Amino acid sequence: MSIQLVLVALVWAAIGIYGIVAPKKLYALFGVPVETADGRNEIRAVYGGMFLAVAVVMFEAPWLGAAAPGVLLTVMVMLAGMALGRIVSMVIERPGIIPVVFLGTEILGVGLLYSIIDMSALTAA
Repeated sequence: MSIQLVLVALVWAAIGIYGIVAPKKLYALFGVPVETADGRNEIRAVYGGMFLAVAVVMFEAPWLGAAAPGVLLTVMVMLAGMALGRIVSMVIERPGIIPVVFLGTEILGVGLLYSIIDMSALTAA
């Protein structure tokens, strides 16, 4: 398992765990108050459950055989989409430091995953 894959998977896992155990604190990083059970449920589902699921799939990638490049490409595109959304938002209005840090992490994740994906395996059918 490459160090690039481990780093990206660990970041997804860390955010996922934080989203599950401290949803209010996670959103507080962005200045968003979460006062309802429904709001915390949503954060636990998306930032918690989904991020942990993505981390698990990445940790399993070495054992996924021919599916691994497609799985990693999907995660890379997810990160690129998140980064694009942040960039569009930054064009519209100036964010604080936390969204900028997350943008940097997302761009780094895209680069790390791109460096290990066997693109030739994606074209073979």
